[in-house]
Amino acid sequence: MKIFDSRLQSLDLPTLFKILSNQSRLEILILLKEQCFTATEISKQLDMDISTVYRHLKYLKNYGLIRSFQLENTERYDLASKYLYELIEAAISALSGIKGTRAFSSGMVKIYSSSIEEIKSIKPDKVLDVRGEMCPVPDIQCRNTLREMNPEEILVVVVDYPLSKERIPDNIRSEGHELLAVDEDKLGDTRIYIRRR
Repeated sequence: MKIFDSRLQSLDLPTLFKILSNQSRLEILILLKEQCFTATEISKQLDMDISTVYRHLKYLKNYGLIRSFQLENTERYDLASKYLYELIEAAISALSGIKGTRAFSSGMVKIYSSSIEEIKSIKPDKVLDVRGEMCPVPDIQCRNTLREMNPEEILVVVVDYPLSKERIPDNIRSEGHELLAVDEDKLGDTRIYIRRR
């Protein structure tokens, strides 16, 4: 006889979107897409209070969006389904289509930091300006824009969200692309120069 969790059975589309409407839960889900983490690791990665992390993990687990398992006497968390991340990517693509794409071909990039000489010689093929967007939007739009580019083309991603400035370089390296430079200006904007591989 199979026993079904009533909370999982009551999960419907409005409830799912309500769960995903919380910024902290979205950040946790995006982080778990990359690999499994403990609650302490999530707390450090996202600079979030450990009790807040546990509260969100319990909530996500109760609704079946994440799962946990024991590894060397430590509870680790992972996404319960790859479809969850694909749903978030699709929602971001829909928003980009509604707002109009923010990636455009570039002839010149204005550099604010005088400490990096080499950047002046980089000729980008595209600029993706995601200032004002919060995680996971910059990360996913960067990945999608790189997919559309040809090998050896250069993308500059302009972000002002601190977590994206940390995550994008790590993500593009793990996907085999080349990180050319990172330029932070005094206004809080970061330009990440990436060569598509």
